[in-house]
Amino acid sequence: MAGSRRSQRQRAVSELRAPGRYGPGLRDVLPGFVGLGLAVVAPVLLLAWLYRALGADGLVQVEA
Repeated sequence: MAGSRRSQRQRAVSELRAPGRYGPGLRDVLPGFVGLGLAVVAPVLLLAWLYRALGADGLVQVEA
């Protein structure tokens, strides 16, 4: 193949995009999705557990 590395890369990407095979697969992005889901769900579950254990006043920690 003649040409610079950039032109070779662009040619390879074009050849992969034509049949729709360019881009990450599910196996590549699944760890990120799981991490994002845990980052959202974990604080919600923690707050729900604290609410059940302490009630609304315990979460706010009202000073008398």
